[in-house]
Amino acid sequence: MKRKKVIGLGGGLLISVILSAMVLAGILFYQYSDPFDAKTDCFEQKGDKAYMDNAYAKALQYWLNIPEEARSAVLCGKIGTAYLKLSDLDQATLFFDMALKKNPLDMVVQKQVIQISLLRGDLDKAEKMLSEFKDRAASEPEGRMLSGDLFLLKGDLERAKMDYTLAMDFSPGEIRPKIKLAICLVQQQHKGQAEKIMTDVLSHPLEKIPDLMLAADYYILADDTSTAEGFIQKAVQSDPGNLDIKIRLCRFYRSIGMPDKAAQYLKILTAQYPDNIGFKLMSADICLSRLDLGGAEKWLDKANELKREDTGYDLLMGKFWMFRGRYSHAESYLKTALEKNNGLVSAHYLLGITYLAGGQSKLAETALVRALMMDPNNVDALLAMAGRHYKNKDYVLALQYIDRILSVAPSESTAWQIKGLCLMETGEYKTASQAFSRAWHLDGNTSALFFLARSFEGQKRYRTALDTYESILEKKPDMVEALYHYACLLADMEKGGQALEIIDLWLKKGKNLPSLYYAGAKISLALKNYAKCRIYINMAMADKPVSGEFYLLQADLCRAEKKYTAVEETLLACTREHPFFLQGWQFLAAYYMESQEIEPAKEVLEKALKHFPDEPEMMGNLAWILLEQGRDPARALELARKAYDQMPNQAWLMDTLGWAYYHKKAFGQAGWMLSQAEEKDPDNGIIQYHLGMTFYKQGKLLKAKEKFEAALVSNDIKESEKENIKAGLSGLNAHKKENENLDIMIFDPDEQPFLEFPENIDHEEDILWNTENSIHEFEQIP
Repeated sequence: MKRKKVIGLGGGLLISVILSAMVLAGILFYQYSDPFDAKTDCFEQKGDKAYMDNAYAKALQYWLNIPEEARSAVLCGKIGTAYLKLSDLDQATLFFDMALKKNPLDMVVQKQVIQISLLRGDLDKAEKMLSEFKDRAASEPEGRMLSGDLFLLKGDLERAKMDYTLAMDFSPGEIRPKIKLAICLVQQQHKGQAEKIMTDVLSHPLEKIPDLMLAADYYILADDTSTAEGFIQKAVQSDPGNLDIKIRLCRFYRSIGMPDKAAQYLKILTAQYPDNIGFKLMSADICLSRLDLGGAEKWLDKANELKREDTGYDLLMGKFWMFRGRYSHAESYLKTALEKNNGLVSAHYLLGITYLAGGQSKLAETALVRALMMDPNNVDALLAMAGRHYKNKDYVLALQYIDRILSVAPSESTAWQIKGLCLMETGEYKTASQAFSRAWHLDGNTSALFFLARSFEGQKRYRTALDTYESILEKKPDMVEALYHYACLLADMEKGGQALEIIDLWLKKGKNLPSLYYAGAKISLALKNYAKCRIYINMAMADKPVSGEFYLLQADLCRAEKKYTAVEETLLACTREHPFFLQGWQFLAAYYMESQEIEPAKEVLEKALKHFPDEPEMMGNLAWILLEQGRDPARALELARKAYDQMPNQAWLMDTLGWAYYHKKAFGQAGWMLSQAEEKDPDNGIIQYHLGMTFYKQGKLLKAKEKFEAALVSNDIKESEKENIKAGLSGLNAHKKENENLDIMIFDPDEQPFLEFPENIDHEEDILWNTENSIHEFEQIP
């Protein structure tokens, strides 16, 4: 069965699913039950009876009527276990802590707290408590299983396997350690060994709730979702009052791509438990997964009516506002969730995604790294990091993250797809097609098939590409992106008229999709049929809003028709109508720079950075303008540094940063950075010119002459810069002093008025100190 990835309320299923079974069921009630004497409080006895009848909420009502000062350690443990059954980890933890204060050596409660810590990802706390626990009970099987769970979460499967094996040895009749060992083995891809263990386990019917839930976990990991569903449903029937198991069943339906079934079940649960905020939040989350923002808002409002301090509510509100594009609102809710529980991996992950969507990529990376520090194998966070580096064209680093994902989740189709994209960008089309093919077979997602077709185009296998596009359109006829590239490929094969006929036929059928108009306009523009291009654009923009891409296409049309005033007006309209459309700002700034209107370009970049404060290309271009204008070199350096930190492998950014160092007279740093830029782009005349100027300032005149001569024949250099280079070269003549060092060139300042004589020929100034740090260090000198 094919796996479908869903980002739910608590992140992916993964290891938390395995651990949750232990917490769901809790330690059996009898472990807390002491013999009752005649003086046992009436409330406690009634609560005990309700608990034994699986009426956990009713049991709590009785127990919580007992005054706090009269609650024993045993009673606190009972209350904590009941809260676990009702899926309230916060309250469960509170009462378990109370129980440990009254009886610090209660091993049963200690195990419960360790389990909850593991479930929440607080591995440090769990590890510390486990160490103390194992010191007192080295051969205790529960302790060994918890230790195995800890190492499983850390990704140390060998240590986990060793602990589960020891737990089996200490309790040969117990089923749970066997199932846990099978889970560990299936994660190590030792499926044969795992199946052998499970065959032995299932030779007798499973009855206990923890055993049923662990068996479900095993079959989820083994991709046998039908068997897994059966075990969870049996657990629900065996313990109908256990809300946590019901929540597990809902999450299970979501994880296997059955949100409708999950929604139906949740509808029943919300009617049965109107005061349960968790079911309302899960309903909202399912609506978000369907992009039903109205439905999500309705459920979130209902959850808010309960007025409870729930981190899940803050988490989902953050997700809701992120989907609405209100990133500052989303950030506020997600930070609130983290203030309540900083160990929420999903909150760090969502905060990172929010920052990415809002253009704050540096903050995004910080949040995602925090998520990975807590859960190094978090597939969602690893995918986000891979996607970020892919966007920044750092394909090597993106592929490193992808390899990490595939080592822990080899069936993750999205990872294979990103791998293919990275390989395609580096020109490895054949290998890329293998990755896209793997993604397609794992998931059946038409986007993988689309990129497979694109990789065939890269290999110049045009007939195969056309066949693949046709296959996509048979399966998903409304995938206009595929139609667009199919039509473009036909146009490239001199069948542009046929491509437009296909688009017009779709439009006649009533499929008035904006993307169809876009495809028609794009192909018409490529065919230089400007009149037809404008017809498509006008049809798309008639009395309805369109995406920012239409404005860019209209600007390209105006440029092709040499209507330059209209180009500017169109791009300005784009930034007004779509202020969060990054490309609109980029194209407008580029238009002004091409037109040599530097001041308007600067104003556009300044405005854009208010919407995208960490966008590297914006920062790099603004830094360049500041340097060209001779304004604020300190700010230019700061912007260039920030941009370079995010895109360290781009030659143009290296050049900008090197040139900023030059303007701050940090010639050593400038030379190193510009040399790195030249390695990336050896024929770039601007880089050679800047490197020549830097070498000159360092007194390396032969090297300066070499770079100036190379820059002079480049088409990248402006005429004004060429005149400066010619003037400089006339002074850097090639005469050598007789009987002296032949590497020293004669300098004639009268022949090169635009160059100042190098001030530090004998030594390089190669460090640009941070002012605050320098002052601090100076103050420390006695």
